Amino acid sequence: MSAWGDTGGEATPVEPRALLASFSGPGLWLGDDARILCETEKSSALQALLCPQGMWSELGHELIAAARTRHITTRRCIAPAAGKPYGSCAYDLTLMALPVGMTTQPDAWSYLVLARDASFERNLIEALVNSRALYRDLVECCGDFVWEVDMNDRFSFVSPGGAVGYLPEALNGAAPAGLALDPHEAEELTDFFAARDDLTEKEVWVRSETGEPACLIASVRPILDEYGRVAGARGVARDVTAERRRARELNEQREDDALISALARAVQEELQPDDMLRAAAQVLMVSLDAAAAWVRPLERKPDAPDGNETASFATAVAIGIDLGDEFQAPDLDVLARDALDQAAQGRQEAENSTPAPIPTLAPNVAPTLDLGGMPSIWRKGAFLCLMTRHADMPNGMIVLLDAGHRAEEMLAHAASHIGNAIEQARQLRELARLSRTDELTGLLNRRAFIEKTEQALHALSGDQQAALFLIDLDNFKAINDTHGHAEGDALLRSLATLLQDMSSTSPGALCLPARLGGDEFALWLGGGSDALTSLAAENMLRRFELLAQTYAGDTQRPGLSIGVVRAAKGDSLPDLMASADAALYDVKRAGKGAWRMSERSAAMARVRVPS
Repeated sequence: MSAWGDTGGEATPVEPRALLASFSGPGLWLGDDARILCETEKSSALQALLCPQGMWSELGHELIAAARTRHITTRRCIAPAAGKPYGSCAYDLTLMALPVGMTTQPDAWSYLVLARDASFERNLIEALVNSRALYRDLVECCGDFVWEVDMNDRFSFVSPGGAVGYLPEALNGAAPAGLALDPHEAEELTDFFAARDDLTEKEVWVRSETGEPACLIASVRPILDEYGRVAGARGVARDVTAERRRARELNEQREDDALISALARAVQEELQPDDMLRAAAQVLMVSLDAAAAWVRPLERKPDAPDGNETASFATAVAIGIDLGDEFQAPDLDVLARDALDQAAQGRQEAENSTPAPIPTLAPNVAPTLDLGGMPSIWRKGAFLCLMTRHADMPNGMIVLLDAGHRAEEMLAHAASHIGNAIEQARQLRELARLSRTDELTGLLNRRAFIEKTEQALHALSGDQQAALFLIDLDNFKAINDTHGHAEGDALLRSLATLLQDMSSTSPGALCLPARLGGDEFALWLGGGSDALTSLAAENMLRRFELLAQTYAGDTQRPGLSIGVVRAAKGDSLPDLMASADAALYDVKRAGKGAWRMSERSAAMARVRVPS
């Protein structure tokens, strides 16, 4: 703007008053001493900026100094909003230094100031800038990963922080399919990142830069061009992998704890050893989503050398599906013995080398050996096997068919508890055995013999018969007095072995030998005729005489006195015992060392007199 008009190439001065009168914005005509010579109605803000209180301000001095050298100068200035305690206005100022002669004081300068209110433009630009910053901040706060894909389904923008370990440069221009964990999921993943419809808070798993699975929660919106056609998609995602991992770990811990609680509860509710193992197998089958389960206690024989873990395997307790003829059940003997042979080899190797560290149990990975070479968990085809331990010694094994997810981890977590359950069942079984067994000879004791004989008697049907033998070891006190109690105990054990072998007299028949107490024994022999019963009695006497040859020089040699009674259906065990006992004492009165059939069983007594 100039204060000079252009008329035919000659500069024509413009009257400042006339110019201000036709100007709609803020304007001032100021003298060199900052006096207001003329002003518009909206000039108050300019006065405050340039000449407050009738004196040039610092800004005023800068402007007039620039105007004197260039005649015209422009500047954007910020002024407080008129009549408001807050806010500001922006003005684009144009200041012209008027040449001498334009005022009533020819030797002085005057200045014409015209202003354009740029507040709306300024505020709009600031709002746009602020809104972009706000949008960026909001996006960064709401998500770890912001992206856009173009119409070719390739990343065209990735936020500066990258995604799941990838830098933006690695993803820009690449296809989302490259993030798929499985190639079969590539197309589905591309459809997600380049969604044609709105998706909100959807979970998706991708492959991180390290190759590990990463979980994202994402929202996606399609991008439309001016014709309403899909031209790409943009979205924002949060990486929730750590949260999912923590949630999974907590859930797995709850599953492990629930399995242990269920095992403890199931075992505590049962009283019989086999029922305890069956309950444990049921819990394992259900908790580990298996089709069938087998629990196999490992029993160590008392006389087995220490470390010989292949001594004795108990019958497996099985529970689960009917495998059918087409499915071959696992050979538990082979599985167990192979594992124990591997254990023995591992311990032998450990004695000659430093034991390997215990391997870390990763998900769905079954370690072959643990410290000391002891097998822990291994697979054999569709079967998952666990060797249980108690007091650091193998005591059984678990076999599961088609076990489900996390079976290895859960078994490892519960292994000690399963081993304790097997040990508890073994101790109960041992207590039951001790309560029914004569400790010295291993034969049934009186209570167990009566119980089993009652059962055998009730099981007789039709014309089936059996024989009850009551046996006294003659002159046993003399053996103890002469040779000592150790020799007497050995003689009792020899007689027990003889009685256990009597089943050969009636192959397949029930044979129940027992020590009733002291030097009194009993034998129930199922089946057979009177002749076979007589043969069995004769056999006992003859075989014991061979044993007694050891004491040929004794004045009182050991011998047997036997009372026999035949039993049939409907007989009473107390009556049978009384009849056999009467026949026994008939033998003793007759001189010992013989056998006699009860009068109720035979019309004639047959006595064998010692030679």
